[in-house]
This record gives sequence, structure tokens and C-alpha cells, in this order.
Amino acid sequence: MQSASSELVGREQELERLLTSLAEADGGVARAVALVGEPGIGKSRLVAELIARMGDGLALLGRAAEFERDYPFGVFVDALDAYLGSVGQARLRGLDELAGVFPSLAGEATAPAALKEERYRTHAAVGSLLERLGGGRPWVLALDDVHWADGASLELIAHLLRRPPQARFLLVLALRPAQTPPRLLAALDAAERDGTCARVELSPLRRADASKLLVGVPEGPLREELYVESGGNPFYLEQLARTTSSDAPPAEGLADVPDQVRRALASELAELADEARLVLDAAAVAGEPFGADFVAELAGVERTAVLDAIDAALGTGLLRRSETPGWFGFRHPIVRRAVYSSIGERARAETHARAADLLAGQGATALVRAHHVECSAAVGDGAGLAVLTEAGWQSSALAPAAAAHWFDAALRLLPPGADAGQRMGLLAPLAMSLTASGRLADGLERLHELLALVPPEQELVRAKAVTAMALIERLVGEGSEARAMLRGALDSLADPRSAEAAALQLELASDRYFSADWAGMAEWAAGACALAREVGDASLLAAAAAVLGLAELSVGDPAKARSLLAEAEGLIDGAADAELATHLGAAHWVGWLEHHLEHFPDVVRHYERGLALSRSTGQSHLLVPIMLGLAISRTWLGALPHAAEDADAAVEAAHLIGAPALLAITSSLRCWVAVRGGGLHEAMRAAETHVRAVTPSEVPQELLAAAWFGEALMESGSPGPGREEILRAGGGPELALLEPSQRPYYFEVLVRAELALGNLDAAHRWADETRALAERLGLVGARTWASRGAAECALAGGDSAAAAGLAQAAVETAGEVHPVERERSRIVYGRALAALGETDDAIRELEEARMQLASWSADRLAELAARELRKLGRRVGKAGTRAQGKDGLSALSARELEVARLVTDRLTNREIAERLVLSQKTVERHMDHIFRKLGVSSRVDVARAVEASETRV
Repeated sequence: MQSASSELVGREQELERLLTSLAEADGGVARAVALVGEPGIGKSRLVAELIARMGDGLALLGRAAEFERDYPFGVFVDALDAYLGSVGQARLRGLDELAGVFPSLAGEATAPAALKEERYRTHAAVGSLLERLGGGRPWVLALDDVHWADGASLELIAHLLRRPPQARFLLVLALRPAQTPPRLLAALDAAERDGTCARVELSPLRRADASKLLVGVPEGPLREELYVESGGNPFYLEQLARTTSSDAPPAEGLADVPDQVRRALASELAELADEARLVLDAAAVAGEPFGADFVAELAGVERTAVLDAIDAALGTGLLRRSETPGWFGFRHPIVRRAVYSSIGERARAETHARAADLLAGQGATALVRAHHVECSAAVGDGAGLAVLTEAGWQSSALAPAAAAHWFDAALRLLPPGADAGQRMGLLAPLAMSLTASGRLADGLERLHELLALVPPEQELVRAKAVTAMALIERLVGEGSEARAMLRGALDSLADPRSAEAAALQLELASDRYFSADWAGMAEWAAGACALAREVGDASLLAAAAAVLGLAELSVGDPAKARSLLAEAEGLIDGAADAELATHLGAAHWVGWLEHHLEHFPDVVRHYERGLALSRSTGQSHLLVPIMLGLAISRTWLGALPHAAEDADAAVEAAHLIGAPALLAITSSLRCWVAVRGGGLHEAMRAAETHVRAVTPSEVPQELLAAAWFGEALMESGSPGPGREEILRAGGGPELALLEPSQRPYYFEVLVRAELALGNLDAAHRWADETRALAERLGLVGARTWASRGAAECALAGGDSAAAAGLAQAAVETAGEVHPVERERSRIVYGRALAALGETDDAIRELEEARMQLASWSADRLAELAARELRKLGRRVGKAGTRAQGKDGLSALSARELEVARLVTDRLTNREIAERLVLSQKTVERHMDHIFRKLGVSSRVDVARAVEASETRV
């Protein structure tokens, strides 16, 4: 007996929720829905019903497969590839990098991210693709059996949940929660908290609904028996209805399926003729969807017989037609698993081997053949080893999780007595792939294995392995073991006066930085400097000098730090790219010292060079630190849109790496940028979970992250919690855990927090701390914050004249070194002038601050100036309006000018986003600013303004 009903039953509420989400997407708000439930509960059926309701609307469906979990982006390829192959290339213009994702685009030029940690750029390109495919109409992308999706697909789904495409778009994800990787569950939970993803749980059918699936079963006890045995699960119910009695042994490989259902499946399969069963066995091995021709070759059966078998299986419901004409699949993954698991081990391996050979004959890549090779190759199979290794390298850039799987599979084919060098050659990329995919502990374990194989004479290899281990340990919050290994590697060197010795000493000095041991850092860095000079390695010396400079600054000798910085800058500026690439940390450490000593344009220059060298040489370990430094320096300089892009990129890279501390650092940095540029509440919502999940250690950047978040709390209207967060980060009122150059800024933040809380005496104490430290450091920023903090206190205490003098001093001190802080101080100056009754002068200063800040897209700070102007009776629009007094393009920020010039080239927003590797939403925000600042309302007017300005030049 079997069900005669294809009607969707018992899912009215769930369908209504899907249709509501689709209506919201039609309204312009991208949405996601997670359909959650056990196997057979009806997720796929509900997706099919939604797609049927779309009518002529675009709906694309992709399914992940249980036995092919390591083909990169597999579920997206299944959903989109055939459609992309059918659309005109004009609609895909500018998306060439996606050729590395979708086979149908493989003939196009491809520009994949050079670094594993930059694969978020490919994710953003897919997001742009999804925005484009809708063509302005609502559309659905449904991904089924997501719990089986490969690592690259899971990362992409998480990205789309964090950054929904700006389109009338609905993403539907059907999954089993118990089998879904934790990182995807966390992304779903975060999206649900943000209100961008709805969770729809499918529960068992009620008896009345279940009976509608049993129209062929007579009324009576049998219906109740089937309902009880199925537990209200629609698939189990229908399967039992197909074969209500069976003495067959339960189908193998289905331990999670009720015994009676397993027996029913076994009985159904046992009824197949031998040739039909041979065809289904081959189809189960081939993978879904499958074509008749390939299955015929694989099974060794005539094509006509295969078609007959397929027709029969379609008739009984064992198979279903795929969305692609001429292709087929099993009616449910459970059915395929039952078929696949019942094939004998030997027959299964032989069939996989034939599949691999057939694919090779068709010119398939190693990546396409790898699954079949893994399932058929034996230990010592050199050809299989080569295929799996090649598959690892093919997937390493965009899908390191898949690469790790293939490298590991290749290792398992090595015979016990394999050459150590061959094993090391697989362990190294395996460790790096594991680390890049967020499996840090596993990557560390593989590096330990590698280190045990390194011969004593290969000192450089050993040093690099130990250095990589130290980096990973820092990411997971453990450093003691790596520190001991660094010392051991140094002590075991045959030549203690070599470049390798200097590099290890530098690594030990860097390690002390991450534990805030300034004295130890200075000791090891001094030794590294001496050795680097001795061996004549300029790049190594530059790095060591910069690290020593940071130590000297932290122990209170800024003059010595400046001297060391001058030496280090000269060395890296004089080094050729090839030389600097051998010690790329030099660019990072020199830039970080420049940041502390307020050489912000130099930070940008050196970090941009370091980033270019990272990409060209494939060295990814400095990617996030460099992005952090760029975001900070560009924020101080007023390049807010560019800083936000750097911070967003750092957040996305951190998500891919998966280290909790790194996520806390990058997401709180995004808050710090938003304090000036806008979007603060959105940034805080995204950051709070990560920040709260990490207890700040004494690692300087982790402490700074907590301080960043504390300032964001204060700026968002919670001065009390913000103050406590900053004090927690600093280890108490002296903020002793923060680096000295950072303390004055946070002392001034605490001044503002106390004033917001009405604690004038406490604010004065923080202002005094700021002034005392500023005198010792002599830094422009510190002196600016000291004057401004004192001005704020004076203004709150009613001494407007003193406040005006102090605020004016802050403006003059900040100068060109800290332009944003200069205009922030000018707002305080304007308030003081207003309090003195000097209204015209106050308006002039506040207007200047507002216009400057708006020109940098520092919208939150510009709005502070606007509020003060309104108090003085001036009518002021929203922050970000045209900067009056600026001449044409001079009102635009550097990034806005770049966008405006591309408008002149007649590029659309989407094309500009692709050219500049930005999101379309970011470009749209820039265009809004350009229109307001230039006082125009069309792209034609923007182009005319650019052309007119550049013609005059």
C-alpha cells in the first residue's frame, strides 16, 4: 500500500510563515528562513510548495548530498550553475572571480582571492551575484539538506546571513539541527537575534493530518499502528504505507531510522529486478543528480535498459526527476543511503574506481574525481595519492576546509614506511588549511606532527614551524608551550649567531608583546637587533628595531622609540620587495610603532605595501593585523569610509579564522570606527556577542578591544557600563594594562563618561591623569586630549573662559596630525564660545567643524556640531549634507572622489562595487554623500562636476 496524496498537509502555518517572509523580501528587505526538523519531517516538501507558489517568479533550488560533502560550494553549484550557464554574459559582467566557484563560468577570466583569509571577497561577489539575478523582482534561493553542505558553502551561507544581499531576495535553508556544524548554527542564531532570519521548526503531523496521507489504507487499527510507528513523520508514514508488512532484514546504514521503516525500505528494494538494482547501485555511487549515460557506463548496462530501469523506479517513487531535464535523483536522501549502504564493500569500491576512471577520461579535474578516488584507493596507491593531493591544492584558496579533507585523505594513502619528506609535504598544507578554515587546534596538532619529522639539520624549516605554532597558540589564547618551543629551537641552533637565531629572538620579543612583558620584550628585541646587524639582514633589523621601539615607548622612553623608528623606516623604505617579503613582519611592526608615534600617513603607506606583498607571496598571517592598523590610522586621518571597509574586511577574515579573541578585536574595532562614522548601534549589536564571549587577557590588542567596546557603550548612551568596561580593560583606575600611548585617549573618554553621569569631581581627576601622562609622552594626541578633557571639565563647572582657552589649545595642538580630533575639539570650543555669549564666533567654529566632519563622512560627530548649531538658532540639515565653503570636489572624501570618477566612466553602482571590491550598499552610501555634498540629484550631474573640475586643473 502507498500514499496516493501529493497534497501538502498539516503545514499551513509553516507555509504561511514562508509566504510572509517572501512578502517581506518583496518589500525590499532581504530575508532568510531556516526550516528545521528531523529526517523525513517534510522540509523538502515545504520548499517545493513554496517554489510552486512562486509561479513565474525566479526560484532556484540546490541540495547538498550526504556522500559528496567536500566539493567546494557544492550546494550553490547545484542551485545556480545551470541557470548561470543559460543567462547572458552581460548580466554577469564584472563577476569574473566567480569562475573559481561555478563550473559554467570556468571559461571566463578568474581572479580569486590571493589569500585564504580573503575568501570573503568571493563571498561578497556571490552576494553581488544574488543581488543581480533577481532583476528587481522578488526571488528565492532554496538550499536543502544544508547540514551536509561542504565547508565553503557553510562559510558562504554564514556570510549571507551576516550581510544579506540588498535585493528582494529570500534565502531558505532546510536542515537537521543535530547534524549541522556549530559555526553555522551560531550564524543562524545571530541572524535570528538580528531579525533577519526566521526559524521554522517542523513538528510531527497530527493524527488528522497524517490520515490524509493514508488514503489507500483502510480505516481501522492499521492506520493507528502506522501513525504510532511513524511518530507522525510524513516520510516514515508514507514508507510504511508502501509496504505495511515485511519479513526482510532491516536496511543497513540507517541506524537513525525506525526499525520498521528500515524493513520497509529493504523490502521495497528487494522487489527490484537484478538489472534494475544494478542501475540503482550505480546511481547511488554516481551521486545526485545523475544522468542515464554515466550510470549506464558505470553499471555496465545498455543505455536502453538503464532508461527502462529509471522509468520503473520513477513509477514506484524510488527516483524523482531533477530540476535539470534528463537528470534524476532519489526520492529522499534516506532512500539513497539505504541503496548505497547495502552495496558490498568490494563492489562499492570497484564502482567508485570505475567512476573515477570514467571522469578522468572525460577530462574532469582532480577535484571532481577526488571523492571517488578516496572511496576506492588503497594504501600505497600513488596515482590516487596524486589526485587527492592535487584536489587539495585546487581547493586550498577558496575552500580550505575541503583542502584539509583532501590532504588528510592523501596522508592516509601513504604507506607506513613513506619518506618523511613526502609526509611533511602533506602535513604543512594540511595544517595551514585547517587553520585557515577555523580548526585552529587541529592545525596546531598537525604542526606538532610536522615538527617531529623535521631533521635537525633543517633549522629554517623547524624555525618556521615553531613560529607558525606560536601564532596559532596566540589565536587560541595559549602561548606558554610555543614560548618554550621557541626557546628550545633557539637553543638547538648549530650557529647561535645566525639569521635564524635573530628571527627566533625577534619572535620571542614579539611573544612578550602579547603578554605585556615590556622588559622581556626589550631584552629579546635588543638581542635580535644586534644579531640582525651582525648578519646584515636589513628587513630583519627593521622588524627588530620596531619591536624594540615599542618596548621602549611602553617603558617610558619615547625619544628612544622615535630614534628606533627612524632607523626602521629607513631600512624598509630602502628594501626591495623581494627582500622585505622574507621578513614581512617588518612592515607590520614598523607600521604599529608608527601608529603609536602618530605617523599615520606612513602607517597607511607601509601597511598597503605589506598587504600587497602578503597577497603576492601568499603570506596570510599578517592580514588581519594589517587591516586593523589601516582601519585605525585611516580613522584618525578622517578617511572614515575607507576605514569602515578595512574594519569590515577584518571582521569577515576573523569570522573565517574563527578565533573568539580575534572576532572580539575586529568587531569592537568596527564599533570604534562607527563612533565617528555612524551605524554605531548596528555595529554594537554585531559585536556584543563576541566581546562578551571573551574575558580580556593581558594581550594589548584584546585589552584595546574591550576599551573600544567600552567607548561605544558610552557613546551609545550608557556611560556607566562604558566606564566600567574601560576600567576592566585597563585593569583599574590607572589603566596600567593599556599601552601608555593609548591611556590618555581613554582617560579623556572617562572624563566624558563621568560628566555624562554628573560626576564633576571624578571627571577632574581623569583630566589630571590625562595631563600628567601627556607631559611625559609628548605626543600630539595625548596633549590634545589633555586640553580637551580639561576644557570639558571647565565648561561643566561654569568656567567658560577657561574652557574656551583650553579647547582652542586642543584645536591648535591636534593640527594636521589628528584632524578628526581637531574638529572634535572645535565643537567643544564652539560650545565654550556660545557659553561666553560670543554667538557669531561660536557659529563660525561649529560650522567649520560640521563641514569638515561631514566631508570625511564622520556623520555622528558632524551631527554633534549640528545639534549645537540648532541650539544657537541655526537651521541645519542632517549630518553629511553638502560641505558649504568647499569648492566642488574638495568636499568629497578620497573614497567618494574615487567613486565619483568611476561614475564619470559610466559605471553602475554594482560595477563600481566590483571594481573597488566593495559591497553595493557601501557604494550606494557613498553616492548619497556625493549627491548631498555636491548639491546635485543625478549621476549625470556628478559626472559633469568631475569633468568640469578636472578640466580646470
